[in-house]
Amino acid sequence: MFDMKKIILPAALALILLWACGGSSQYYKQLFALGKQLQTTTAQLQLDRKQAFYKIEAATDMRPYEFLPTYELCKNAMEALKKCDEEFAELYWLLIAAAQDPNKPASSNLGSGNIFTGLEALPNHKDKSSVKRIFMEEGATDKIAQSLQKQQAALSELFNVIRNATSSEVDSLKNQLAAISAGAELFQNANIAEAALILATLQHQIENSATQIFSLVGSDADKKSSFQTKPILATFPLKNHIRLGEKYHTKIAILELPDPKNSAKLAFSVNGKPIALDSSGVAVWSQKAQKLGINSYMVDLKITNPYTGETISFKKRFEYEAIQR
Repeated sequence: MFDMKKIILPAALALILLWACGGSSQYYKQLFALGKQLQTTTAQLQLDRKQAFYKIEAATDMRPYEFLPTYELCKNAMEALKKCDEEFAELYWLLIAAAQDPNKPASSNLGSGNIFTGLEALPNHKDKSSVKRIFMEEGATDKIAQSLQKQQAALSELFNVIRNATSSEVDSLKNQLAAISAGAELFQNANIAEAALILATLQHQIENSATQIFSLVGSDADKKSSFQTKPILATFPLKNHIRLGEKYHTKIAILELPDPKNSAKLAFSVNGKPIALDSSGVAVWSQKAQKLGINSYMVDLKITNPYTGETISFKKRFEYEAIQR
């Protein structure tokens, strides 16, 4: 009997197996019940992860300037997870095939639902030789280990884009992800039913970590893309000193747009009157000097974020000097 302690399971579930007598009918009853529960939970986690990804995908369509780099990392992780799920599914089917009675026609629908429902009905689920052949001789253990490493690497990239979590939460997830491993010793003394449980446990562990990571990344999509900085407003007059009665001409522009930059819609007004912007976002304004000495004008800038409706206002007073003719 292989050592159940080598599998990292939720404590309550692990105790069920550890309390059971190895090899007894009760042992296998609990093993299959645990396997079914793990696969059901894993399937729900997969749905939750996909929902988080769809949220990130939708946010990227609306706010590409903000989410495109994150989306690419999530897409890579999703592809790695899909590839690993396919490899696990292939191994489940190999185990099911090995557990069937060689003297009877192979059933085509066993395992079409929960794998453990199919395995429980097969006569050879206690066979160890098939596990040795599949995992040791044919190299399935190495294949699983490599697949898990690729998943861990892809998921680790997402830690860099998590913004709505404390450092301790992120560190905990990093440790949880790093602890997942699949060595040959796990399968060394396992029979078919136990090997399937090991696979289900590993799949559940990686999916649990992945779903938590995606949920944290996806939580950013629920937050408004608020402006993070203040604009830098400037004028570019034709002349700073003009004669009384002459017109003062200037261009008004923003040297630095607030983040997010390419979402901003601009509106200028001078002394309360709106002025038009050209295609480059620059406004042109002129005024006849009314008095000698310092003349001033107030520029009012409104910037609207079309994705959130948020509007910020920024006012600044500028001056020029009028001299005697």
